[in-house]
Amino acid sequence: MKNHRRGFTLIELLVVVLIIGILAAMGIPQYFKAVERSRVSEATNIFSNIKNAQERFYSRKLNYTNNWDDVDITVKNASGTDCTGTAACTLKYFNVQIVSNSNANFLINATRLATTQRYGAYVINYLGPNGTMGCNNTYCTSELID
Repeated sequence: MKNHRRGFTLIELLVVVLIIGILAAMGIPQYFKAVERSRVSEATNIFSNIKNAQERFYSRKLNYTNNWDDVDITVKNASGTDCTGTAACTLKYFNVQIVSNSNANFLINATRLATTQRYGAYVINYLGPNGTMGCNNTYCTSELID
């Protein structure tokens, strides 16, 4: 009678674990970048809303504003309270503030609330009305902003 053993050898199991480890090492950074890009969309969406509101305000006053009360949109902070005055508005992932205004342009800063390992505590800025976006971090500029 022959003795047939079933199962995997230790070498086969080690090869499979090694392959899974290599795939995870390549995939996890891409996953974290995709997650951070989705969080950046919170800032880009609010930039778009503020830009449109600023254009409507400009058509009435011939000036841009840095006051949440002057724009015709309601921005709610993370706790559901309306953003008012000239202070920063704390959203889920960013502090957003209209930091400067004039009759020619306005500047909005979105400061990331949490420090991330690759990007740090970065700040995305939006210069309107032309819509120029930038970031204070090289990786942020090249990987997170379209």
